Amino acid sequence: MKRTIAALMTALMLLTFLPLAAPAAQAQVKAQAQAYVGTYNGTVRVAQTTSSTSLKISWTGVSGATYHVWRSTDLRNWYYIRTTYSASMTDNYLRSGTRYFYTIDVEMPDGSIYEGTRWGAGVPMGTTRMTSITSPGRGRVKIVWARTAGASGYMVQMATRPYGNYRTKRITPGNTVTFSGVVRGVTLYFRVIPYKRIYGTTYAGYNSNYGYIRLPR
Repeated sequence: MKRTIAALMTALMLLTFLPLAAPAAQAQVKAQAQAYVGTYNGTVRVAQTTSSTSLKISWTGVSGATYHVWRSTDLRNWYYIRTTYSASMTDNYLRSGTRYFYTIDVEMPDGSIYEGTRWGAGVPMGTTRMTSITSPGRGRVKIVWARTAGASGYMVQMATRPYGNYRTKRITPGNTVTFSGVVRGVTLYFRVIPYKRIYGTTYAGYNSNYGYIRLPR
């Protein structure tokens, strides 16, 4: 009897101190779970943060629910990352420039679980900043900005007001552009948006601070 109790105690201690299941095992749990009683069709949204290693995830809330958040990079293997009572969270310590997918399982107060059928996706990128706007010649404007982690290119936008309707004027993988034939005597405002394009989908980051210049007539 004592040996049996000792064996049980040893087994409990091992269960207590064993590490959590490896990601592959966690993915199997998502793929083979049998506890679902229905599906959750709420919208999952993924937004940029100012960090190049984090994303903000939010979804349609359900009254009284608990949410289980899953993440994937290939839409096949899903890894459990968090359980929360809130309908939003920030996922940190990600790889810049990598696309992440998120889906949400909803657990109701009675313990029933509804499987998420929709996903949202995002790519963490840093925030760029304008470093200089100069005129290297008549009717010409040169713009330089800082590169940012995770971006594959940059959209250079222009407006005639600092918070006006910006339009994309140039797309480039570099961090400098020069415009010719710029209208003189008008104050022009510029900003830069980093982006990453993956399999035909473009993911945009935060726009930079704006800079301006007015060429003399």
